[in-house]
Amino acid sequence: MPANLDITSSGTLPALDPRVEVQPSMKESFRALGLTTPEAFLDIPGEIVSGHPDRHVMRVVLANGQAAYLKREHCIRLKDRYRNWRANFGWVSKSLREGRLLQHLERAGLPGPKWLAFGEDRLGRAFLLIEEIAGASDLRRYSPPNPDELAVRLGRLCAEFHEAGFDHPDLFAKHLLIDPATDALTLIDWPRALIRFDIPWKNRIRALAALHATFSDDRVSGRQRFRFLWAYLRVVAASLRDARSGRGATGLQFGQLARSIDAESKNLLCWRGIREQRHPPLAGNAQRLVWLDGEALCAIPDIADQLTPEVRSGFYDPRNNNSLLSLRDGTQARLEVGIHGSQLKRCWSRIRRRDWRSPEMLKARLLFHLERHRIPAPKLLAYGQRHHWRTTASFLLHEAIPDNALAFAAAMREADEDTRHLFLKQLANVVARLHDAGCEVRALDSFTVTEESGLLTIVVSVPGCLRLHRHLSERQRKTDCERLLVPMMSYCGAAELRGYFDAPTGPR
Repeated sequence: MPANLDITSSGTLPALDPRVEVQPSMKESFRALGLTTPEAFLDIPGEIVSGHPDRHVMRVVLANGQAAYLKREHCIRLKDRYRNWRANFGWVSKSLREGRLLQHLERAGLPGPKWLAFGEDRLGRAFLLIEEIAGASDLRRYSPPNPDELAVRLGRLCAEFHEAGFDHPDLFAKHLLIDPATDALTLIDWPRALIRFDIPWKNRIRALAALHATFSDDRVSGRQRFRFLWAYLRVVAASLRDARSGRGATGLQFGQLARSIDAESKNLLCWRGIREQRHPPLAGNAQRLVWLDGEALCAIPDIADQLTPEVRSGFYDPRNNNSLLSLRDGTQARLEVGIHGSQLKRCWSRIRRRDWRSPEMLKARLLFHLERHRIPAPKLLAYGQRHHWRTTASFLLHEAIPDNALAFAAAMREADEDTRHLFLKQLANVVARLHDAGCEVRALDSFTVTEESGLLTIVVSVPGCLRLHRHLSERQRKTDCERLLVPMMSYCGAAELRGYFDAPTGPR
């Protein structure tokens, strides 16, 4: 019997909390599992598959064996409530807004994720539980047997959503799932979607451009993009004829619409978040986390069973800062521990309804970001943060840099001319990838040269020197290159450096 299941002496199941809205067909199942309050749903254990500063998504398996995804908001921002109120969903959280929109999708008969439950508790937290589609994969991973036919189906589906009044601004390739067993398409992630009587063409173009931009050219051909748009316009034209709408025919001109979508997709590709969706997804359980000790520790699944209570007990001890740990699988890990008394920053974050993050937490986020972009850096193993009355304790556990590693400046000083050229070529490649990932380097000390199997590789060993931007401008890229080139002039000439870095070699 589940621990949170409370059956009265009369044998009746506990009643559902009015703060929870449950799928009618699931009411008795959730009552039998003891999932009757928002707190019970929020405390379901699982594996974190993606996250943001104020919310994350977990894959959970309920006691009855049913797999689902739990969207958990651990801090509802006033800004989000205001936006949802402006969108006519009420003074609610993102979870409640998405849950109510999924109810509208269900009534319209359109293929959205099946919602199971959603609600808010009295502590300012919210959740949305949706059913997992077993075996489904997003369109970035799926290789269809007939790509042209899939493009036509996808165009029809997008048009049906728009004609029904569902305006989805996050129409990305990663949000379109396909079930290989039934070949059915499902559009997920609806927290920012709107319901309109008539969706303007400006919004339609931006949504279609977002889908266009998140598909890389090596995955989707021009022929398939043509078929997609043609199928979309045929559904819209049929809807116009049936409804005898007064919208002008200019919106249905294929060439003009294609050019508008292409131009808007190029604008969207200037943003890091759009570009990184074109990268192939990481395989296996990469970028996933599990909770240990409540929510005080997050670890990757590969080492979670190696972090015994004895090992975890020293993670928050400042005396263990910068110490080395040897895990059972032979991994050498570096532990960083910090105690921070940032009362003012914590108060400001609380006013903004956001979680304050320590330097160790920021480093953990950067290491995850570098792994997503396949930039060589120490692998994140675990991290955690605890708030006390006056201080905040946090830690970061990551793979240790090998003992034979050399700082980049020292490696350049000891290398011969051919090896220096190799280092410069590798450094230029890593810096270009960092800039494409939105990272400003700011210091040459960020890099270390390691040797593995006789190969010399440049890795980002000090992520704390990096600064993450949502959009890195061309001017910021050039300034960053200047900052890196000036200390290297003692090893190489200015003309030689210009061959690797497209930036002025002198300071401003």
